[in-house]
Amino acid sequence: MSKVEKFLQYGVASDLAQRAVTAGLTVTSTRTISQKNLMDTYGFSQAEAKFLKQALVRAEIPADTLFRLLDNSNYICNMCKGGKGVAYVVHHIEEYEISKDNSYANLIVLCPNDHDLAHHSSGLTLGITKDQLKASKKKWEATVRQSNTSTALRGVQTDKNGITSIEILPHLMNKYKNFMRSDLTSVAFVQSLERCYIEITTTKNIRHGLEDEISMRTDLGFITGDITTEQKLFSPAKQAADNARYFVEQLDVVSIINCTDLFTQEASRRIDEHWRMHGALLEDH
Repeated sequence: MSKVEKFLQYGVASDLAQRAVTAGLTVTSTRTISQKNLMDTYGFSQAEAKFLKQALVRAEIPADTLFRLLDNSNYICNMCKGGKGVAYVVHHIEEYEISKDNSYANLIVLCPNDHDLAHHSSGLTLGITKDQLKASKKKWEATVRQSNTSTALRGVQTDKNGITSIEILPHLMNKYKNFMRSDLTSVAFVQSLERCYIEITTTKNIRHGLEDEISMRTDLGFITGDITTEQKLFSPAKQAADNARYFVEQLDVVSIINCTDLFTQEASRRIDEHWRMHGALLEDH
């Protein structure tokens, strides 16, 4: 982890963090330096020096949570989508001083401008409310996910037999980090002229470092989107990239556990129980 990223873990804006690192500061040294010294020696304004001192007494955001949040947002403000500048800050939707909550659900990437607006949302017309933050985060992450998936699926190759194979494991791991089996080495969407499959490859350690690799295909032809018309969700008449994109982005978790072995047994059990009890899909947090 870089020195700048260490500051980001405490909710310090990226541009302010870069200035601190350029000035030769670290998180540890900033804690020991007085607010006055930060102003007089390092050139920070009173507001910046005060913020740095206050921010670094917080518990740090876990590194994996920070990287996941930034990656899912493409390091871009979830409100203005980068329209107000490239600097960003990790903001607590429910104020940290009250909630002490560093969980993924309570964090959002904002530019400094929108960060200020989020801190002045109490009845002000120009403020940004917590509900607006949550809605924008959900919508922007979905946009980023779709864009990244589309980019990754552009270079699809089809062999001489007309069979296309598209690796989708990274996308599934990103979307279902806490649900996926740990022994998966590949998940491919495979499409021939007649069939659409999911090909799951696992690796099993036999002995003395030797590994046995097993691949299993599941025909997706039986999955329908409308029970009245029995319209198939995955058809070889469609482009393979479109089918693969639909599997990653649209197929719900209940359908996944009913037609594949992608998730752990525990995750599958929880998804099934949640669906039976509440009639709702269990989300991966």
